[in-house]
Amino acid sequence: YYESNIDRFVEPEKVKVSHILIKVDPSSSRQQFDALLKKSEMILAKAKEKGADFAALAKEFSDDPSAKQGGELGFIHRGRLEPEFEDAAFSMKPGEVRGLVRTLYGFHILKLEAKIPPRQVEFKEIKDKLKKDLQRDADNKARREWLKGLWDKAKIVYIPVVQK
Repeated sequence: YYESNIDRFVEPEKVKVSHILIKVDPSSSRQQFDALLKKSEMILAKAKEKGADFAALAKEFSDDPSAKQGGELGFIHRGRLEPEFEDAAFSMKPGEVRGLVRTLYGFHILKLEAKIPPRQVEFKEIKDKLKKDLQRDADNKARREWLKGLWDKAKIVYIPVVQK
């Protein structure tokens, strides 16, 4: 099964990203928007300074719940976040800081921590899981066939309810 479906056992490219989010309410006035843009640009400048502590900046300025972890989102693969965010993250080099990335949530400042290229998952890594999955599928198929056989043999009689 593994050999004939080898394409199904490829881990996609992953990136480990930290970010700082400056939330921008879609109903913000032009003045509020400009103030948040200016704040974001100031934070970006600080983040790009040599020796800047990105995690400390995230804890201080980010409006995202990940701020508690220094803005770290962990490893992500495509299809999990906003396209603008993913396009920026996947085009970066490890250690690079980039911004401002605009999404419907606001302005993001990204730091790429690590990048892992796609890889073929080895058979020995998934052998046990694959065995369990195939056994479960075989059990389910046998159960469905058994139930179908019972239904085919069954004589179902509907007894009308007599009202008094």
